[in-house]
Amino acid sequence: MADNLDLALLGGAALMFLIMAPLMSSWIANGRFAGAWLLSGGKGKKGGVGVEDRLTRFQTRQGMKVPARVRVVSNWFAHARYLYNKVLLPTVPLVNLTVGQVLVGLLYIGVVLFFLFFDAGNLQSNYKRPAFIGVAQMPAVFLLATKNNILLSALGKGYEKLNFLHRLAGRMMILCTFLHVFFFFKMQGTLNIDYSSPTIYTGVATFSAVILIFFTSLPFFRAAFYQIFLYSHIIGWLTFLIALNFHVPEVVRPYTYFVIAVLGSDFLLRAIKTRVRSATVVPLSAGMTMVQCHGVSEGWRPGQHVWVRVFYGGAKGGEAHPFTVANAPKSYPVRSLSTPDLLLKSLPFSYSPPSLVSNSGQHNLTLLAKSTGNWTRGLLAASQPDQFNTKEEKQSFGFGKIMKVSIEGPYGGTYIPAFTHAETQAETKFGKTVGTGPMYTDFSESQSVLLVAGGSGITFAASVLEEVIGLAVQGRGRTKAVTLVWSMKAIECVDWYQEMMTSLVALAKNGSSDLVVKIRLFVTGPVRANYIPIPGSTVLHSRPDIPLILLDVVEDALRTVETRGYERAGGVAVGTCGPMPLVKEVRRAVSGVEKGMAVKAGGIVVHSETFGW
Repeated sequence: MADNLDLALLGGAALMFLIMAPLMSSWIANGRFAGAWLLSGGKGKKGGVGVEDRLTRFQTRQGMKVPARVRVVSNWFAHARYLYNKVLLPTVPLVNLTVGQVLVGLLYIGVVLFFLFFDAGNLQSNYKRPAFIGVAQMPAVFLLATKNNILLSALGKGYEKLNFLHRLAGRMMILCTFLHVFFFFKMQGTLNIDYSSPTIYTGVATFSAVILIFFTSLPFFRAAFYQIFLYSHIIGWLTFLIALNFHVPEVVRPYTYFVIAVLGSDFLLRAIKTRVRSATVVPLSAGMTMVQCHGVSEGWRPGQHVWVRVFYGGAKGGEAHPFTVANAPKSYPVRSLSTPDLLLKSLPFSYSPPSLVSNSGQHNLTLLAKSTGNWTRGLLAASQPDQFNTKEEKQSFGFGKIMKVSIEGPYGGTYIPAFTHAETQAETKFGKTVGTGPMYTDFSESQSVLLVAGGSGITFAASVLEEVIGLAVQGRGRTKAVTLVWSMKAIECVDWYQEMMTSLVALAKNGSSDLVVKIRLFVTGPVRANYIPIPGSTVLHSRPDIPLILLDVVEDALRTVETRGYERAGGVAVGTCGPMPLVKEVRRAVSGVEKGMAVKAGGIVVHSETFGW
């Protein structure tokens, strides 16, 4: 039965490969596979090009506004997206998974239970059956635990999106182990067991490792003591593998070879994707810390994240933590948020550094870390300008500190299927393909884009916004309207992106595109009277009404359809990043859009990122 379960799981993976094959082939054909894999310093003119220089270039090249060409969405795709949003997108209470994810999980459980109990007879006498079924799940557990594997690449998803399956497979494996031990002791009796037997004491060691993994993996324990969970997880699984190979070597050895191959290739790829660089670490307003990595300006796409270690000293200095990259890479046509003006505006003190201008426009990979836990609080404290490592650092930067960092990635990113079947290659003026995210993704191919951010979730939204506007100005995107909704506790949070967003609005307004950009800021804390931090933005002292805002975006897309006489619009793409309540509200709003409007708008696709996973 274990072999049959392996074949069933392998068949499921093969089916997913076949379903994703059209998108995968298009992704390879248009060259998109070549990017967003390895971080690098990039090529081209040192120092990059600022917004003003690019504005001049585009105005000279185009000489006039060029309307974005809307690609009408196919009827079947629009209906399919509506059905998906209505049935599979809503979040299930308690588990915080979508209905689609829950159904996938139930299917996995059903397959495992079928092979566990089908024609099993009396499990008390057939106590080895649960053990075999548990061992047969080892490939799934370990494959889904890695950050780099062919399954994730084929599905076009980051490892964090399938982490719920890793947890589920692990728990089913643990359940099978408990059943094996329970029925074994029930049949043999605790007094009739020879604990000096190698088979028995290695089995006890294996079961002890399973107990350690089970209790330290409970959600409340993992959230409260993540580092303990991480190290106990590693120790537990290593102990499990070693003890199990002594317990039943003839059964486990083939699975062990597979696990070693999977983990070995993952560790190798993680080492290849790791960069050790110096970084400027600067304290910003509202408890935020900026980490700008020197010499890394290419190799990621908006929406992706990296794992970073900042060696600032102390017990937690070397811990690895994930952060979404807060800016677009150098190859995109808008300078990043890491500019002198933004840094000076964001500092909680006044200072005019003598030589910081040399960093302008370099698009170095930038991370923003909100001070919420011990690690981020330690990073913020270490970045305070109370002392400097060397005299040269003080003369060069005047504030913040230079620290060594280790960056691993990029990983994850947005996953939104192309709006027209597998046609992800854009027919552009310059004959180049475009696309956001690491795989089969394209915000810039949709007619309307809505980005919803909660607090520090703006790092995701701002990088996508930067790309969408930049591609539209180049004539390489199809987006006609983009709306950014940013909900925050303190208006001071705007300082993080004020200069960048001001430049983006100016670029969209004065560039060659007819792109409409709306920025709506919602503040739950005190708000300054008549304060407009970004030209054309609106500031409201309330929480955002997501259904109403989404309805406005959809209606705007429909007005364009009526004006041009199209059968359907070019689709609406919604991206959200923030706490789970905000993500659930966005999903509810999308699933609640009336069918006629959703289909005529070309369908609504959603990508969501939450804090933690």
